[in-house]
Amino acid sequence: MTKEDLSVYYSWQLDETSRFQAAFMPKEKSESFDEFSKNWEERLENSTINAYMITLDEKSVGMVGKYEQDELPEITYWIDRTFAGQGITTEAVRLLIERIKARPIFASVAFDNIASKRVLEKNGFVSTDSIVSYAPVRQNDIIECIYELEK
Repeated sequence: MTKEDLSVYYSWQLDETSRFQAAFMPKEKSESFDEFSKNWEERLENSTINAYMITLDEKSVGMVGKYEQDELPEITYWIDRTFAGQGITTEAVRLLIERIKARPIFASVAFDNIASKRVLEKNGFVSTDSIVSYAPVRQNDIIECIYELEK
């Protein structure tokens, strides 16, 4: 992912349905593109964060990334909703986890985000725990499912 990719990534995060599914984002879309871009440019310079655009026929359709949470690798991903359900995210996550040498790898997902759970499970992640977390978009506590990949 480069600075040039940030405008399309920002546009995906404005989609209300996708925001609801992701759950753990700021409630308000108050962050301007300039703020979003500044925050992401800092992330892109951080050596513990690896972010990649998912492309299909030279069109950006999503992103996958790895960051560290408590010094352990955790993955994240986002797909433009118009490309959901085609196996694109599953394949992108597979390619990402091939690049990550450290194990275990973690991921978390809202309890009712079935599509995201399937992406993880198809890639060998196993649900290991759940916690109650505040989901700003939903303005409520919800169950956050924790997934882990050992191999």
